[in-house]
Order: sequence, then structure tokens, then C-alpha cells
Amino acid sequence: MSSLFQGSREAYDLSDFVLAYCRQVGAIVDPPAYGLYDVLLPEQVAARWGVPPFLRLAFDEQAAQGGPHAAPEEITLLHYGHPLVEELVDQVREQTVCTRMYVEHLRLDKRDLIERAGPAMSFPNARLFPVANVMERTVLCHYVRFSFRANLLTDDKQELILPVWMYVQGGHAVDGQAIEEWAYLDAKAKASRFTELPPVWTPEAEPLSEVVLHELLERAKQAALEGLSGQLQPLQRRSRRFLELDEARLKQYYDDLERDLQRRIGRADGERREALEGKLTAVRAERQVKLADAREKYSLRVSLELINLLLVVQPKVALPVEIRNRNVSITRQLVWDPLRQQLEELVCDVCGRPSSRLWLCTGGHLAHEDCLLPSCVDCKRAYCRLCADQLRTCVVCGRPVCVHSVQRCPTCGRETCREHVGRCHAADGEPLLPE
Repeated sequence: MSSLFQGSREAYDLSDFVLAYCRQVGAIVDPPAYGLYDVLLPEQVAARWGVPPFLRLAFDEQAAQGGPHAAPEEITLLHYGHPLVEELVDQVREQTVCTRMYVEHLRLDKRDLIERAGPAMSFPNARLFPVANVMERTVLCHYVRFSFRANLLTDDKQELILPVWMYVQGGHAVDGQAIEEWAYLDAKAKASRFTELPPVWTPEAEPLSEVVLHELLERAKQAALEGLSGQLQPLQRRSRRFLELDEARLKQYYDDLERDLQRRIGRADGERREALEGKLTAVRAERQVKLADAREKYSLRVSLELINLLLVVQPKVALPVEIRNRNVSITRQLVWDPLRQQLEELVCDVCGRPSSRLWLCTGGHLAHEDCLLPSCVDCKRAYCRLCADQLRTCVVCGRPVCVHSVQRCPTCGRETCREHVGRCHAADGEPLLPE
């Protein structure tokens, strides 16, 4: 499978489709020079497609004219309807809708993760410690690529194909380019002897359970909508402009009808007047219906339909570590990605976004600074938004006080910080506010 399902040019142009599929079948694709792409195909693939193993491809007329490094007769100009393009489309259509593939041939001997984590990660209110008698181990991680058909409906209809890569263990969207371009995908498992790494964002231990995949699907839909934002804004501006024009036209039309009817009503009497007044009421009702129809016509509606998914299994190197401060200690997994040759960022437990700089919440969560609540005014404990029930508010100064430091008055039952003990009912039974 590939990220290259046939779709509109807004989602993927022809070169994206052809080159990604070539890479999928094992071809070597050189970066473009003068708009030309050199593609070296496996011999069996070239024979199946009926083309030479070496192709020099162009996707526009100017590049096909050749240049200092290629004559026009050496170049294959691809376009919609070209026999090779049609062959690739047919092969993509014949592929299994949902499949599983494996990333193989990776070096899995990384043994210095704790040292690498020092400069790569930051915990402003905590420190990283190794877990005693535990070493790095090879684990299986998973990526799921959800492919959506997106329908953008206004007065016109646009259809896009949107692939979204989700990292199962992290629960967030990732860039799948490295997997598509550089990984060797094998349809047969050779790493099944390794254990699967549980997801960090859900209590569900099975990474490929129905519960996990359903939640990933919802997150993938949100990521797809966020990815569409750049295309939705021009459509929304266009729709608003067309709506303004239609509304102006309709208002002008019905204003003229009403003025004419009111003029005729002013000159009529008896049954004729009643008939004209009935027409005026009908015209006003029709005006509202037509305006509502116009607003409905030009409102932007987006629908996402899941058309297929690809599961990619990749071995990685993991090491449990302890993150702790004076109040709390938690265990997380450091994960080395041998494909990208980098240490994976840890995930914020609040928003689900990965980051190299996280705070340790007193409730045992890792969180971005933006996902933290104000610290306790007395003990300075840090809490994230998941731990809002652990904070109170001083009735005198309004500052946050955590459950460990809050002072409850035995007389009135109000809660204060240590500084304002006794002032909770000092103003004739009411809190004595600071000046």
C-alpha cells in the first residue's frame, strides 16, 4: 500500500502518485534536476509494467523538452491517461484495502539511551533516573495510516484523498514520509519474537485492540481536518462572497416586489386590497425561505469517509526510566527509532502532543507548560489540567491552593491559603479582602 491513492490534484498531483508508488515497489528515485526524475525499477517490476528498468520521467511540457543533461527522446512525459499511469492506477485499485507490513533490516543495537536523553529532553521540575537492573530491549511499535475520502460541499463539490499516519504507541499523528520513502516494507513478519510496546496514552494494554483503533480513528479524523484548514479557508472566503452576492440579489428582488405590492395596496380597496395583502405576506415568507436556502447552499460542509488503512509494524529499542521530583515519581519508556535515528519525544498526558520539554505534575502526569494550571501559592506544587480537582481557591486573595496546603476554617468552613487564615469571616462574617 502507499500514500498514493488516486485523488484530486489539490491532495496529490500526478508526480506524487507515480513516484510514491515507484518507491513502494522498490525503485530508487533520484531528486529532480531540471524537473526530471531518474527512476531505477527492479527488473521484475519493469517487466510487469512493460517499461525499461531505467526511466527518466517528466510531468510537464517544459521539463520534457530536455536540457543540458537529457535529450527529449530520453524522457518519458507522463500525464493523466498515459498508459503507464493507467497501469499504476489499475494496480493500486487491485491492492488489498487493509493490510499489514513490517519494517525490517534496522540496526537494533542501541545501548546508550539514558545518556542520549540528557541533552535531548528537558524536565524543568524533575530529573531523569535509570531503573535499576533494567537494560534496553527491542520492542514492536506500530503505525496506522488511515486513508480518508474527504468531501468538501458548498455550491460545488470537491473530493480529496487524505492519508493520515498515526503512531499507535504515542497516540498522535506523525509524518509518514520516512516510512514510505526509506523503510524496506516486508509483507512477512520477521520480528514477531519481540514483545509489543503498550500505548502510553490509554490504559488499554493491547496496542491493536478495537478500543485503541477506534480512538486512533477519531484522532486521525481530527488531524485530517486540521490538515485541511489551509484548503478550507479559501473555500470559506469564496462561499461567503457568493453568499453575499446571492443575498444582495435576493434582497433587491424581494424589496422591489414588496414596494410594488405596497404601492398597489395603497391604491386598492375591498377584496382586491385583501388579496394584495395576502400576496405581500406570501412574498415575505418566500423571501425568508430563499435566503435560508442560499445560506444552506453556501455553507461549507466537510465529511470524511475511511476507505482503507495500512498497519506498519516496526521494531524499536526501549528503556524504562524514572522521572521524579520531591513529590512524585513516574516511569516512562525512552524509545529509540532506528529508522529515523533519533530518540522519540515523550507525550503530554493532557493534550497528547509530543514534546522534548515537559513538566512533571504532582498528580503523576507529564505536561506541556501550556497544559499546567497555576502552581499552589503555598507549597508550589505543579498540577496539570487533568488534576483540576486537586486545587482550591483562597476566598480572600483568589489564588490557587492545593489540597495539601489549603486551610479550612473550623468556624465558617471557608478555605484559604496560609497567609489569610482567620480572614475568611473577618468582615462581619464575610471574607476580609486584601486592600
